[in-house]
Amino acid sequence: MVDLNLNELKEGVNYLTGFDANYNPDSKDDQKKYTFEFICQALKHHQLDDYIRNIVSVVVFDSIVGNSDRHQENWGIITISAEAQKIVNDTFEQKNQIEVITLLFNWLKNKKEAELKALVEPSHRFAPIYDSGCCLGRESDDDKVNKLIKDKQMLAAYVRKGKSEIHWQGHKINHFELITHIKTIYPEEVNLYGGFVKQRYDQAELKQLIYNIDQHLPEEYIMYKLGDHRKELMLKLITLRLEELFKVI
Repeated sequence: MVDLNLNELKEGVNYLTGFDANYNPDSKDDQKKYTFEFICQALKHHQLDDYIRNIVSVVVFDSIVGNSDRHQENWGIITISAEAQKIVNDTFEQKNQIEVITLLFNWLKNKKEAELKALVEPSHRFAPIYDSGCCLGRESDDDKVNKLIKDKQMLAAYVRKGKSEIHWQGHKINHFELITHIKTIYPEEVNLYGGFVKQRYDQAELKQLIYNIDQHLPEEYIMYKLGDHRKELMLKLITLRLEELFKVI
C-alpha cells in the first residue's frame, strides 16, 4: 500500500524519460524502444540497479497470467514524498544523534507513525505488481471461451500467440522467448523467481483459488461472478503457461 502522506508512486515512464529525454511513449515509432535492455539502462542510470531483479520478477509473473499490457506506466517505484523527505532532512540537519534517538522514542511513544516511518524506512522501494488485468482470456466472449476449453490445439496456439509489451532488441515477442533471452544475462534472477514459482506450484491449490475467488462477493455484485466455464479456461491457461515457463527456467 502507498501511504500518500509519506509516499508517492513514480511510474516507470519517469525513469525512462529521465534517462532518454527524446523517448516518447506515445509515439508509435518509439514503441520498439520499450525494451528490457532500455529499462535496465534507465534503472542503472538512476543508480537503481537492484530493481532490475524486480523487473525480471514482473516478467515472470506476466508469463504466468499472460499479461500483455506491462507498459511503462504499469510498473513503478514508491519513493518518499517531498514533504516527508523534508521532515527527514530538517530533523537530521537540526538535531545531533542523541536528540534524533530521543525524538524517535518520543514519536513512537506518541504513536506518530507517519513521522517515524519517514525516518526509518528506505527512501524508495519497488512497487508491488499492479494493473495486470489484460490477461487470462479476459477479451474472449463466452463462445470463444467454450471453444478454447474444448480445443487443445486452439488453446495452445492462444498461449503461444500472447506477447509481452516489454520488447527485446526492438521486437515484440512472447513471454517465454523474452525470459529465455533475459536468462542469458540475468540467469540468477530468472532461476530465483522461476524456481520460487516451481517450488510453490500446486495444481489443487490453484484450482481451489480460481474456483473460489469470487465466493464472498457482496450480494449487490453477484451478477459479476465468473462462470465455471471461464474459471475452467483460467485454470487451463495458467497450467499451460506454467508448463511453458518451467521449460525455460
